[in-house]
Amino acid sequence: MENFSCIMYIESRLLYNNITSTMLNKQDLALFIAHENFITKDTFNQGISKYLKNHLYSIVEKTDRWQNLNEQMITDNILLPRNTSLSGIMNAWIDQISYPYVEVIRAYSINMILISQHQFLFDVKAQPPNSPDNYQWYIPFQFKSL
Repeated sequence: MENFSCIMYIESRLLYNNITSTMLNKQDLALFIAHENFITKDTFNQGISKYLKNHLYSIVEKTDRWQNLNEQMITDNILLPRNTSLSGIMNAWIDQISYPYVEVIRAYSINMILISQHQFLFDVKAQPPNSPDNYQWYIPFQFKSL
């Protein structure tokens, strides 16, 4: 299974700009995150193939793609954490303004690693509208301590 925990591949393609980026750019990023972090290459390819076959010459909704990918994940025994859905995960990435940044702090005094996420904004004074997801994203995260 391919698994990467950092979103730093092709910055110009992955960063979202409210002025120049389209909804398709956000969907591309969401698919990239899903593919590289919790859907294997084969599952992704088979799920997208089903999606294309099932919706050939038809009008689709964004939920159709998540449904076909989710069905393939179930077939391939790839389980999501409890109380999560592929649609919910992906929609948080697509529907919210901006993207998160992850802050990792090593607290030596208490022998812990503190991990938090924050909404990234170019203008720190900006006040984005409320979000049903409270600007929280499902972020697959792995680390190794030596």
